[in-house]
Amino acid sequence: MDHLRQFFKMYGEKRLLAKNDYLFRINEKTNRIYFLESGWVKVSHDGWDGQSITLFLRKYGEIFGAAEILAKTEMRERYAQCLTSCTVYSMPAVEWFNYANQQPELWQLMAGMMAARLLDTQSFVEVLTCRPVPWRLAWMLMKYAEKENGVYSTTLPLTHEEISFMIGCSRQKITEFLSRWRKKGVIDYEREKIVILQPQSIFSEALWRD
Repeated sequence: MDHLRQFFKMYGEKRLLAKNDYLFRINEKTNRIYFLESGWVKVSHDGWDGQSITLFLRKYGEIFGAAEILAKTEMRERYAQCLTSCTVYSMPAVEWFNYANQQPELWQLMAGMMAARLLDTQSFVEVLTCRPVPWRLAWMLMKYAEKENGVYSTTLPLTHEEISFMIGCSRQKITEFLSRWRKKGVIDYEREKIVILQPQSIFSEALWRD
């Protein structure tokens, strides 16, 4: 991934975007690939009732926008919107193909990244279909957590409602379990950061009940 990062920073077009700015919208041409240098982006679509549904997140250090191009889908079927201020490098798909054909290792890196995301999606489907709500929430917190000095924390920039749409439950359930875990010392809040004090205990059924 480091090689792909350096590649985009060397040849891509740099953009500074504000929170809520769009990188692409539904029905736009699928003609660019993106590398997120900093910030968070959500990839979403609108449900039948007009409600925005977040399908997955991309955070700093990730490449996105390539799947539809590789699948030869002409128009975007989802939209990508900044959850925070972002620094993004983008590249026309045509240029990507030209460089990648000259440097086969780029194709290998991209294939590895796409395979890892497929496995991640399979895990997500398993969580949604086979696990109870608190397990799904715990899984999501740990999925986006980073470890520093032995402590896991996440600055996941989503509202409780947005999290509820992603893991298939009500907003009230998200608030309920986060409050319960905080009271029991499993997690804590530091401004916009959630600190996971007991990463193993957060999956314990005993902590899901009063």
